[in-house]
Amino acid sequence: NSEKAEFLPKTSDETEFLLSFYMLEKAIYELNYELNNRPGWIIIPAKGIWQIMTKKVEITQI
Repeated sequence: NSEKAEFLPKTSDETEFLLSFYMLEKAIYELNYELNNRPGWIIIPAKGIWQIMTKKVEITQI
């Protein structure tokens, strides 16, 4: 029951925000990894970051 669990999102907007934040955090981690290990691949997480920041990725596509 989300009423007892204050840490859970209460609305779909809150859920979407948390998922977007997590996706952005993961994409930034991946960008850092690629910069350190495979610089030629940085375009992949860079595109993901751009899509998240411009809302080109819908949560339902996950």
